[in-house]
Parts: sequence; structure tokens; C-alpha cells
Amino acid sequence: MKKIAAAAKIASFFMDLGLVLIPAAMLKAANNFNNAENILDTVAGSNGAGLPDKKVTEIVSTVIFALFSIVGVIFLVLMIYGGYTWMMARGDEAYAQKAKDTIRHSVIGMIVIVAAYAITKFIASYLLGQ
Repeated sequence: MKKIAAAAKIASFFMDLGLVLIPAAMLKAANNFNNAENILDTVAGSNGAGLPDKKVTEIVSTVIFALFSIVGVIFLVLMIYGGYTWMMARGDEAYAQKAKDTIRHSVIGMIVIVAAYAITKFIASYLLGQ
């Protein structure tokens, strides 16, 4: 029991530390992100590297959209797996509980990921003015 309390205190410390350090890191990242286009223009010159003319924000948003598509597919697979496991439990409470836990954890994970995306989108729109 003491190990759990110590682990909870350590986790709480790191979460509090993260809450203190994240805003400063976000401001630093936003400043670096705003300067990225100027730095890339300096390195590549006026002709660029022969790539399509896209802003860094467009490329990053495309990558984030692709990652969220992959997360959505993983969520769907976990939900189907949990449903199938529950269906095949045939009254065995251990398998049914495993299936319920899989479904519950996948839904919680999806909620956390969507909330993280919403917070990031809000902060990016506030800091970058987009």
C-alpha cells in the first residue's frame, strides 16, 4: 500500500511539474514555429527545393490529420475486437470483463486523444492566429 502511495505522489509531482512547464514550452515552440518559414526561405533560397509551395502549417496539419486517421482505425479495430471477445465469452465472466475493459479503455483513449487535439487546435489558433 505504501508503494502505491509513493507512486501516486511521484506521478502527481511530475504532472504538476508538467502543468508548470508546458505553457513556457508552448510559447517557445510557437516562436520557433513562426520563425521556421523564414529559416527555410534562407536555406532554400527563392527557388526552394523544388517542392510544392506549401506553408509549414499546412504540412503539419496534413501529418496530424493522417495520424488521427490511423488512430481512428486503431479505435475501430479495438472496438470490433472487444465486441467479438464479448460475444464469444459465452457467459464466462472473465472473458466478458476483458471485453468490457477493452471497449472502455479504447473509448477513454479516444476521448483523451480528441480532447488533446481540441486543446492543441485552440492553443495553436490562439498563439499563431490561424
